[in-house]
Amino acid sequence: MFKNFYTTQMSTDHKQLRIRFVKMRSKSGRLSKIMAAVMAVTLAFMMMCVTIVMAATGEDGLEHWDKNEIYFRDGIDFSINLYNQDVPKWLQDNISGENELVNFKIRNYDVRYADGIVNYGGFAQVSGELGTYIFPVQVGIGLPDGVFSTLYSERDLQKLFDNTNAAYFTGLSFTTGGGSGHIITSNLVVNEYLSANNVEIGAGENFEILFGFSEDDQLVSIGCTSQYNVDRFYYLTADMTSVKMIGDIKSKLNDEWLLTPTGSAFTSFEKNYTNRNSDDIKINLKSATKDEIVLNVSNKLEGNYRMDIDVYRDDGDKVIGTERTIGSGEITVDWKENFTPKSGDVCRINLYITDENSDKVVYRWQEYVTIQ
Repeated sequence: MFKNFYTTQMSTDHKQLRIRFVKMRSKSGRLSKIMAAVMAVTLAFMMMCVTIVMAATGEDGLEHWDKNEIYFRDGIDFSINLYNQDVPKWLQDNISGENELVNFKIRNYDVRYADGIVNYGGFAQVSGELGTYIFPVQVGIGLPDGVFSTLYSERDLQKLFDNTNAAYFTGLSFTTGGGSGHIITSNLVVNEYLSANNVEIGAGENFEILFGFSEDDQLVSIGCTSQYNVDRFYYLTADMTSVKMIGDIKSKLNDEWLLTPTGSAFTSFEKNYTNRNSDDIKINLKSATKDEIVLNVSNKLEGNYRMDIDVYRDDGDKVIGTERTIGSGEITVDWKENFTPKSGDVCRINLYITDENSDKVVYRWQEYVTIQ
């Protein structure tokens, strides 16, 4: 199954954004084989509450999935009035028409593949007088410390700041072409959505949605940029009174690690997971201090198994400690650079074990710990 996960990083130094504005274009990664036949997909298009489709647990205490599962995560709606704005031809000719009002619905999802790995995907539904089209999410936009290529020229960047009075931006890139690992997950979601709704996929137009924030992290602008398949750079500002947020997206908008997260074995809403009992795998916490977290792991399964460990602050979604290892014994998880926990802090540990021979998640473990 697909195993590449890409994301981008937002700089904490907002003032650097006036110097450059770049986006991640991943050129490398590890891509396992994609299944030839599309497996059955369980849709759960619920806004606030999600019914979890649990994996089957064998007598050995290991988890087993046999189909892909899609869960609605969050979203945001807004409208853009094209009146008196410089508009790319495709948007006006294919969507808005003479009405000049375009509605955007961004929908974000967790997708758990049949191998147990969870990845982020989503799409933008863009509608107007002439029609409705779907555009899959390609990747988040790294500001300004992304890699591989710059996205906007200094002139276009200055236009963004002049039009919005924003101190920094986050964003999502939408495309119908190839690109990051997110596009594969997004296409799976889109294909299911298209089959259930009378809409079409966009005809090759690419665009970005930018969220502008003030120095004190308040959302001050939403805009659509377009510079693909057009003769110049376009920036269209949204009507902020039309903005409707769905789910917990507000807490993620100003941090791209949260807006477009990397892969894991836990969905975004699995924060009260019940650990399975297994005679072959035993995991216990040895210590949790301001210096490190230490686990005792016993894995009696035959074969070469990889262990992925991420630590989060309480029930949050941002990784503050991580470790990737093979084997058993005493495992130490270090805190991320520039992060130091305080005594009494509560952290969540998400751990999963993958059979590298079959690329499947076989065991998951979650625990809340208090830092000593």
